[in-house]
Amino acid sequence: MENRADVIKAFREARIAGEKLLSQGKITWDDYAATMAGFELKLKSMGVSL
Repeated sequence: MENRADVIKAFREARIAGEKLLSQGKITWDDYAATMAGFELKLKSMGVSL
């Protein structure tokens, strides 16, 4: 994924899915935070500020 729009779309989809899994107790907060941090780092490396 090198296209900004694709990464932003994936970030939003992962956030929604992650929040759902988190609320169902299927993942931990640490798992969710690590996933979101990974997307944030990718976007920052592409010059996108959140």
